[in-house]
Amino acid sequence: AFVDTFEPGSTFKPFSIAAALEAGVTHPGEIFDCEGGRFRIGRRTIRDYHPHDLLSVSDILKVSSNIGTAKIIARLGARRLVDAVRRFGFGRVSGSGFPGEVGGSVREIRERQAIERANLSFGQGVTVTPVQLVAAMAVFANGGVRVTPRITRASADTPAVAGERAISERTARIVLEMMRQVVVDGTGKGAALPHVSVAGKTGTAQKVKDGVYSQTDYVASFVGIVPVVNPRLVIGVFIDEPRGFRTGGMVAAPVFREVAGYAVDRLGIGYPTPRPAPAQRIETRGKNPGGGPG
Repeated sequence: AFVDTFEPGSTFKPFSIAAALEAGVTHPGEIFDCEGGRFRIGRRTIRDYHPHDLLSVSDILKVSSNIGTAKIIARLGARRLVDAVRRFGFGRVSGSGFPGEVGGSVREIRERQAIERANLSFGQGVTVTPVQLVAAMAVFANGGVRVTPRITRASADTPAVAGERAISERTARIVLEMMRQVVVDGTGKGAALPHVSVAGKTGTAQKVKDGVYSQTDYVASFVGIVPVVNPRLVIGVFIDEPRGFRTGGMVAAPVFREVAGYAVDRLGIGYPTPRPAPAQRIETRGKNPGGGPG
């Protein structure tokens, strides 16, 4: 969790889209043409797992469109994207104090490097640790403020440390609702719980082996927030080189459902206070007080 890095893939998209919303270059309902699943940038072609045509910004996150995300970030630009993801804590150690913790990498991108900018927008060409990714996702749960993860529970006399604001509370609320839709009707449906709302994002990232992207080995992930209203938990599930099904929605989201379901049961999260059962009125009429046919 602290010392192994990987390319996050689509779990990175909420941070890219949040940066664009924060900068005011788009809004959740704006429509982008996702080109039927294939889009050329220079000599390279970006592809979506499933082809789509016109999608709103909210739907781009819900169905996890690489093309839509790249088009949104083309408006934002490379410099502002890099600055924004660093405010989420990427590219530096989390501050947890864990021995040997690494900071991953977010490299500088020049504005004319269009394909590198697009790749970064959907989580390629950047490396993160699981702790970094979960701490960054907690920004949406904390109203836009990033807090330092700790390994041990703070005692009553531990002074509170003010967090760093990464995005506005408004942007955090908008992206949190977008991620709720990911679970309601998008790639993260396998993470849904029956009695409490969940927000989150799936990821299916090709691993880099011998300097090239593997066609067989992936990291499948899901990072989720529960509940959406007054969040209590942020949980990350990362599965290295799954076999058979390989997408985050198929293999990581169901693990989240099991872990989060156990946690909310134990903590009593999201369940309404049960009402006492109404008193039953028992009447006996005629000659049949036993309750059978009368």
